[in-house]
Amino acid sequence: MEENVKKTVMKLIKPIQIINLATSLNNQPYVRPLTMLKVEENHYIATGSEDNKIFQIRTNPLFELSIDLKDKDSSGYIRLSGRVDIVEDLAEKTLVYNSIDFLKHYWDSPKHPGYGLLRLSFDAGEYLPVGSMIAKRFTF
Repeated sequence: MEENVKKTVMKLIKPIQIINLATSLNNQPYVRPLTMLKVEENHYIATGSEDNKIFQIRTNPLFELSIDLKDKDSSGYIRLSGRVDIVEDLAEKTLVYNSIDFLKHYWDSPKHPGYGLLRLSFDAGEYLPVGSMIAKRFTF
């Protein structure tokens, strides 16, 4: 059952997906909308290398994200939690940069010092199907 829920959730996540990402620093949570990118089997966030979220993640790499699900009359959600890693490997940064066209509007190359890349590793999740009142939990 849990494996089916996980598969359903991963199919609902688009290759370029708007999410709400929560990080924390000194017991203060910070939530912001961002674009999550799927390249091959990994999920990433491209961001400025000096953004506040980078500092927060260096201090505490744990995160939670949420994705709103809606249809005409109902809503639901996906919540995922885990660990964020700051990608330093140029080959991985280049792979993502070359896979997502809109990144070229922000940085002129994967070597640009302002190009930051975060890799998300999921540990657990919760899924509330659209129109349901019962959330389903699962682990990775």
